[in-house]
Order: sequence, then C-alpha cells, then structure tokens
Amino acid sequence: PVDFETVDRAGPSNTNVYVGNLTPETTDADVRRAFMPFGTIKSIKLHPRGGYGFINFSSHESALRAIVAMHGNDLNGQLVRCSWGKMAAETTLQPSAAPPPAPAPHLGSKS
Repeated sequence: PVDFETVDRAGPSNTNVYVGNLTPETTDADVRRAFMPFGTIKSIKLHPRGGYGFINFSSHESALRAIVAMHGNDLNGQLVRCSWGKMAAETTLQPSAAPPPAPAPHLGSKS
C-alpha cells in the first residue's frame, strides 16, 4: 500500500495521473467510473495497445487521492499501477512578438 506522504512528491501544479496495467478492453467510461469519486476529471487519454492511460484531474489533491486509493486495486480484472504522470508543457495563447519566418530562398528554375 502507498500513503500520502510517499506519493505526494510531485509539484503542486501536477494533476496528471498515470494508470498502468489496463486491459485492452478498458474504456474511458470504466476509468471515469473508477476514478471520479476522487475529484473532477478534466480528461482521460487511454492507450489500449500499451495497457496504460492518463487521467487529468482538476486539482493536485484529487490526483493524489486517486493515486493513493487506486494503486494496486482491481479495474476490469487487473491490478492497476498508479503514479504521477508528466504534465504537458504549458502553452501560451498570446501571440508571439517575433516576426513570421522568412520564406525559403528561391533556388532558381530547372532548365
């Protein structure tokens, strides 16, 4: 079993949970049903061929509760592994101040 102090080593902004050892038949609905008691789920991305997925929660605390509660528990006949997932790089929606790239130089026509 895992505990809060052992698991809570990710940055406070991390809300992404890795879930491994999933069966190929596990659906988004299965994952949502199992993990929604721990908090609001923003997104689920499953990789059935690899047997893993990522769940993005609305808060770090929800993700932490999910990892502690679900690690080593049964989901569709498999004991799942839960840990912190990497956060996607922050993207900015503000326009860049840099000018657009110059067009490629013209190499001349073929004769």
